[in-house]
Order: sequence, then C-alpha cells, then structure tokens
Amino acid sequence: MTAPPGAPLREDPLLSDAADVRALSGLSGARVVLMTRDGQRWFVRKAAGDAAGSARLRRQLAKQLAFGQALDGAVRVPRILDQGELDGRFYFDMEFVRGMDGVSYLRRASYAEVITMADRLCGYLDEIAARPPYGASSTSLFDALYAKLCDVHRKTGELAGETLAQLFLALEQLRGVTAALPPTMCHGDLTLENLVIDERGACWLLDFLDAPFEHWWQDVAKLHQDLDGGWYLLKQPAIARCVLDYLSRRLLAAASRKAPMYAQIHAVLLACNFVRILPYARTPEELQFVKARVEHFARTCLVEMRKP
Repeated sequence: MTAPPGAPLREDPLLSDAADVRALSGLSGARVVLMTRDGQRWFVRKAAGDAAGSARLRRQLAKQLAFGQALDGAVRVPRILDQGELDGRFYFDMEFVRGMDGVSYLRRASYAEVITMADRLCGYLDEIAARPPYGASSTSLFDALYAKLCDVHRKTGELAGETLAQLFLALEQLRGVTAALPPTMCHGDLTLENLVIDERGACWLLDFLDAPFEHWWQDVAKLHQDLDGGWYLLKQPAIARCVLDYLSRRLLAAASRKAPMYAQIHAVLLACNFVRILPYARTPEELQFVKARVEHFARTCLVEMRKP
C-alpha cells in the first residue's frame, strides 16, 4: 500500500482515525499532517509514503527520542505520543507545538528576542558538542563529504569541473586537520524552517535527519545555509540583513571558541550542504539558485583555508 504526499488526505488509511486533518509540509516521501480524533486535542502525525520510506522514518523517530532525552533546556523537542505501522507504512505522532517557524519569527522579532534566540542556539551547541552521537559514525568527516560529493555529481552531473576541483582541493586540505575528529550529536537538518519558537520564546527542534558525518559543525553550517546562503528565500520573504548577520556572528564565535579550526572549514561545510540539495531541486530556478551557492562557497572555502 502506498499513499504519496499529494494523495487526498481522506483516502489515506493511516488517517482513517482522524475527526479532522490538515496537511502540513511533507518531504522525502513522508506525509505530515495536523490531526485530531476528538476535535479538541490536536497532534502531528508523520507517516511514510510507502514501505520503502519506513526505515528512514524510524531513524528520524529514534533520533528525535534520543535528543529529547539528552537536551537539558536550551532548546526543546516535541514529545512522542504514539507510533505504529499499517501495511508496511510506519508512522509516529508527536505533540503539536504552537508557534512560528524561525524565518517568520525573525522577520518580526525585537532586538531582545533575537539576542535570546542566539543565546539559546549557542547553548544548544554547548549541549550537543559534549554528547556522543545517536548511532555510530563508521567513517571520517573527509570520507563522508567526499562520498556525498561524488554521489551527487554522479546522480545530477550539475557540478562544473572548476567547482569540483575547488571542492576536492578544499576537502583534501580538510583531511589532515579532521582525521581524528570524534562524532557528536547533530540534528542533521537544522534550518530556520525546522525551528519553531513558541509564545514564550522557547525554541523547538523539528524534522531530524541523518548527516553525512554526525557532528555539531554540521548544524552550524546548516543554519548558515539560511543565514548566509539565503535558502529560505525560495519560500519566504526576506529577514533583515542585520538580524541574519548578528545570528551568524554569534554562532561562528561560539563555534570558534569550541574549535578554533572551524572558521577555516566553515565554507567547505556550507558548500557541501548546498551540494546535498542539488538532487532535490524541483525547478530550473531552484536548481540555478543552488548551483550558484555551491560555486560561491566553493570559491570562498579555498580563500578561508589559506588564512593563518
């Protein structure tokens, strides 16, 4: 049995227990809905589109549970309410957090609210940097990024020869300084849209994913996919540049205090994050946007690596 995210909600057997249901965003073959059984208590259900997507969704759930147990206040994770499987399609239910996504929040936030959000994100980095990863990373950061780069280029053919050369050279320089880097906890897809800020200003994490290499550096770079790369602009109006710059400075300063070498490899991590998006570009305009960001950060990473 399959139920693609675009199929009518009422025809999906996994939603047959809903008194009311409303579609939310669905990515990577998953269906995400807001639903209620009694018209009063609402929750979010995330369901695999087919049996093949169930394994990935199970990993997402396991990671979310691990983060919920490990984090201690800087940010929060929605509680898991239930889980199950129907005809090979896995699903899980979680509490519905009322609030705004990070992009919407930052467009209207006061200066004090932006500072508080930066404090909480830096506190989050402190927490995950001190904790081992969920699951085992069986490869190095270099090997993980190199394999991902080769895989995306093989699938898409969208990386220009000069850009590939720049990225391979940057990764080769990265190899030595990160050879013994131990993995840590890592959200895996920490974009502004995957943050929800509730009415009290608390930050909540959503939509966990595997990263090529589980490490808090990946979360810093992923946030900069929005802060510096403007990925969110494909869906939402612009945030004030001064707000994005302030958050970026705070996060980069926190990262550099923890790992002075981070500043030199930030751009290559950011370039590789945009490379990961290439297979999912849905329109020619989106594809061009992503390619332009890859090319920009590929050039930037070599400059940064030459700095003392």
